[in-house]
Amino acid sequence: MSLINITVDIDAPRAALRELRDKQLPFTIAKALTYTAQDGQAESRRVEGQVFKLRNDWLTYNTKIKAATKDNLVAVVYEDSRNRKGDAPDYLGDQEDGGIRGGYLKIAGAEYRAIPTKYLNPLLSGYFF
Repeated sequence: MSLINITVDIDAPRAALRELRDKQLPFTIAKALTYTAQDGQAESRRVEGQVFKLRNDWLTYNTKIKAATKDNLVAVVYEDSRNRKGDAPDYLGDQEDGGIRGGYLKIAGAEYRAIPTKYLNPLLSGYFF
């Protein structure tokens, strides 16, 4: 009776699996999350006109994403509605979360939400009720 000895070197496959786990898989997950966020961004931009009365494309243009990375496996779709040039507050939170709505502007019998800024106030004296 003869014995057969079989030896298998699994160091190379184990190293390849470690590289897959440590480098390739996080990159692939981050890419998938970013693609999903891009799809969400496109859908959000598509339906914004159904939710809000858009007078221009400012909100749609400012629907942005923060891409996922292999070190941070989170992708975010968000509305960047801050006013960087004036002092107008971020208005979208009030619209979305049911915040306090004040400072309405009456022009020719119609009411509009006023977002006062130091540039707008001098032009509107006498319009507020």
